[in-house]
Amino acid sequence: MELLAPAGNLDKLKTAVLYGANAVYLAGQKFSLRGASDNFSETELLEGVLFARKNNCKTYVTLNAFLHDQELKELPEYVKFLEKCGVDAVIVSDLGVMTVVQQNSELAVHLSTQASCLNVHSAKLWKSLGAKRLVLGREVSLEEAGKIRKEAGIEVELFMVRCVWRIPETAPSPITQQDVTVIVVVACKAAAFHIRQFRIPLNQRTCLRNSFQVL
Repeated sequence: MELLAPAGNLDKLKTAVLYGANAVYLAGQKFSLRGASDNFSETELLEGVLFARKNNCKTYVTLNAFLHDQELKELPEYVKFLEKCGVDAVIVSDLGVMTVVQQNSELAVHLSTQASCLNVHSAKLWKSLGAKRLVLGREVSLEEAGKIRKEAGIEVELFMVRCVWRIPETAPSPITQQDVTVIVVVACKAAAFHIRQFRIPLNQRTCLRNSFQVL
């Protein structure tokens, strides 16, 4: 399992990393639907990636907006910048964006929940197109997620009570709540308190995202 936390800005990224996240996801100033966050300039993004890598934490960048042709013309340069920075994956919704990423980099592609992948047939198609992980639609149950993971043979990420569970493709099936440990981070400054309260060791990094999107 993987503890993945949202990072709305550089300070929040560092907080998430220092409190034990295995990975963080973030957005730049363009091409993303994370408009409510501060988001990252290119300088901040590079600093964040280097900080995360130094602490054995992966970084995923959201490119999950649906783009017009003119915007797609601007995307290759940014994709190459992300790869040069050392980003581990990008999160996409748009087939056009996915194509541009694949044509201009070797970055892993994760499918955004915005693409509403809800079934095995869709999962197999996205896998055939090159997706390495599917963030399933929020309507999907744990049982359905286990079926998709098993039959499509691809990692899946699932929102549960505003947390996210990543189910490796090698995990046993069916998936149940007993297979994971959920850490809910209510606020950045309260993270240590909640980890202590539930007596969850920092090295037990399982699953993701706080309940109020404060990170």
